[in-house]
Amino acid sequence: MKICIVHNAYGIFSGEEAVVMAHSALFREHGCEVVEFRRSSEELRGLPGMVKGFFCGIANPVSVHAFASMLDAEKPDIVHIHNLYPLINPAILPEATKRNIPVVMTVHNFRLFCPNGLFFAGNTNCEYCAQHESVIACLVRNCLQSKCKTLGYVLRHIKTNHFYWENVDRFLCLTQFQRQKLVHYGTPALKCRVLPNFIDGDWLRKARASSDGSGDYVAYMGRLSKEKGIDLILEAAQELPNIPFKIAAENSVEAFRMPIPPNVEFVGYLTGDALFEFLRQARIHLMASRCYESFPTSLPQAMSLGIPEIVPAGGPMESIIGDSGLTFTPGNLAQTIRRLYGDKDALQRCREAALRRIEEYTPEKYWDLYSAVVGNLLHRG
Repeated sequence: MKICIVHNAYGIFSGEEAVVMAHSALFREHGCEVVEFRRSSEELRGLPGMVKGFFCGIANPVSVHAFASMLDAEKPDIVHIHNLYPLINPAILPEATKRNIPVVMTVHNFRLFCPNGLFFAGNTNCEYCAQHESVIACLVRNCLQSKCKTLGYVLRHIKTNHFYWENVDRFLCLTQFQRQKLVHYGTPALKCRVLPNFIDGDWLRKARASSDGSGDYVAYMGRLSKEKGIDLILEAAQELPNIPFKIAAENSVEAFRMPIPPNVEFVGYLTGDALFEFLRQARIHLMASRCYESFPTSLPQAMSLGIPEIVPAGGPMESIIGDSGLTFTPGNLAQTIRRLYGDKDALQRCREAALRRIEEYTPEKYWDLYSAVVGNLLHRG
């Protein structure tokens, strides 16, 4: 099978970039030929880059022609898209349809219904545009806190969104929560499949030989931003002075400008072995995001090490962790941490559940699901 991966890389490395790389590696491991049609937002430097990104997100005939030429030269069996904004543009998709090449899309966010992709604005979850089938509210509210950027996102949503509905054969949702949102807002249920992210195979093999459950601190890794709930974490730490917290983040603590309790240690941005050890030595892994996270890679990473998790109730992360941790509601984060941290029996139950549940997020599990979806489309073709 020859798979064409299409992706507009972001200006900085992110979890989505890691997923795209993992897909390419997994497909090759299973004997597929992978070709890539890629651009990078690193091209958009300075004011000329901003102007280029603005207009390419709305229309890009050069990208359409280049994609069509690539399809004719490579003749892939399947087109697998990730992010198309701003330099590739969804207008390329009819070129695959014209050639009877099935298209699948990994749904990394909610951009199909929300211009900023997050269902989040004004420090709270917001589905107004999806509910009213109009993105004008995004412009009026200036959801991206930049009038020019918000206008660009709204215009490209209006001009290009229909290409997804007309040309994508299967939407590969990361969670059941995400699938329910797509179906609720009008996506045909038969077009939506749940294919969760999977953990890196090398990490998983190392974790299976390393987990021991002897950690003593609450761990958080991610951005220091309000939508990620960093203020909630610091407030909980303030209420729990006898419980140590460690935070792995690229930003400096000074950038957030909040009082830092003495039981909180910032360890900086971690990768590789340092990140592995950071999670392995934790007692609890914590996520406190206000926004709907798609599928944070830190969840299966901690899960593979048997680290119990605490996540917000009612969102996609609850469905990811299952019974391998606890959920909290607004106002009771500190109480939830205290309850789990000091309960050895509950920690052990969550640990055992995590080591069972990680089997749902292995590369082999993903390949079985993916090959079934793609095989059906190729058989139909």
